[in-house]
Amino acid sequence: MPTPTVPWADRYRRLAPSLHALGYSPIPFAEVNGKKKPRGRWGDFQTRPMWDRELERRLDAFGACPMVAIPTGKLSNLTVVDVDGSADDIDFALEQFGEPEVMSTRVNTPKNDDAELIKEMGAA
Repeated sequence: MPTPTVPWADRYRRLAPSLHALGYSPIPFAEVNGKKKPRGRWGDFQTRPMWDRELERRLDAFGACPMVAIPTGKLSNLTVVDVDGSADDIDFALEQFGEPEVMSTRVNTPKNDDAELIKEMGAA
C-alpha cells in the first residue's frame, strides 16, 4: 500500500524559490527527534544573502522539508516578536515595542494557503 501524501511535506520546495526571489534566504526545517531543526548550515545567512546555487543545492537535498524559516534581523529587515500568553502580555509587548508594521498576523500552519503567504510577504 502506498504511503499517503502529506500536502505540506514539500513546502520548502514550493515556497523557497518565491521567498528567495523576494530577497530572503529560506532555510529548510524539519522535526528531528521531536524538535524543530534546520536542515543544513544556516548561520552564514545572518550576514549575507543566500546565493542562487546554494538555494538549488538546498532544494535538491531538502526540498521535501515541511517547514521554512527566514533568518531575521538587519539583513532581511525582518523582526519577529513572538508573544505567547494573555491579552495583558500582548498589551505589554505593544507598550514596549509600539505598533508593528505587520506582514502577517496569523500563524502559518499547514492549513493556511502558501500562495497567499508569499503574496503578503511580497507586499511588505
